[in-house]
Amino acid sequence: MGRNLVSVIIPAYNAEKYIKGTIISVLNQTYPCFEIIVVDDASSDNTAEVVLSIKDERIRLLRHKENMGPGGARNTGIEVAQGKWFAELDADDQWLPTRLEKLLSIAESGYFVADNHLMCFDSLSGLKPWVSRFGQLKIKINSIVDVDFTRFIKTGAPALCPIVPLKFIRDNHLKYRPYCFFGEDFEFYCQLLIQGLKLRLCGEPLYLRRMTPGSLTTKDNNGLIEVYWRLLSDSRLKSGEKEVLKVNLNKIITQQRFNIFFHLLKNKEWQTALNQLVSKPILAYDCLKRFPRFVSYYITARRVDGKMRF
Repeated sequence: MGRNLVSVIIPAYNAEKYIKGTIISVLNQTYPCFEIIVVDDASSDNTAEVVLSIKDERIRLLRHKENMGPGGARNTGIEVAQGKWFAELDADDQWLPTRLEKLLSIAESGYFVADNHLMCFDSLSGLKPWVSRFGQLKIKINSIVDVDFTRFIKTGAPALCPIVPLKFIRDNHLKYRPYCFFGEDFEFYCQLLIQGLKLRLCGEPLYLRRMTPGSLTTKDNNGLIEVYWRLLSDSRLKSGEKEVLKVNLNKIITQQRFNIFFHLLKNKEWQTALNQLVSKPILAYDCLKRFPRFVSYYITARRVDGKMRF
């Protein structure tokens, strides 16, 4: 493995509470050859000041005058990145110290690489693990799996924060969709796969994803549904690829239905929630199916004093 520069791009919007820990997790990497590009996406808090307080010549801060969303911020970072690889990192997440070293050890031409996510509660004493994403998808922890477009969708299109060859992005004129606030990353990965890049997944969880309170919203699912409809209209996709997209889209619509119902319960709109159950009896089945997972989530949150997402 050569010492190839990695450009770690962090879009940040009102991230003053978490951004320092995020940057430190990169500075603590066992692979030292990286630059950190933080793109402050028109924050109204002290995100920029926190970034500037961390004295390391490998950190650069760029600022947007208007909020363009995480995709727009990543595009800005990619434009100035000097590395061979571009690494995604969200402003409220963290890496384990060996992440870059281990992922680059399996990276090769024709691939972008990503790892398992360890879903973590936000607590006063730091991130507390709950469950790994690949465990839910039945991908073994010690495995390395190569994935094409169809398999990526069939596995549920898991949330990723990959390391991508910058030359491939630039040669194919690929960009994230700006002003898209949910699903822009998934759409970008699909474009990488459609253009011929393969995905290599490392089953070991090296990425710590913070389950931020209040992040479960029906608006998010609406955005993701729009992404799926755009992909379904892409003439480059084969009929079989579109069929697997439709299967996932139906699952997202089901989740959307549940999110709306849960939102009613959260806001104590009991009559409207009851009307939903009467008009859509399948909601009761959805609730029962999710109940064991919710119990696990609730018990773990109480045990580690973690903040729940809703």
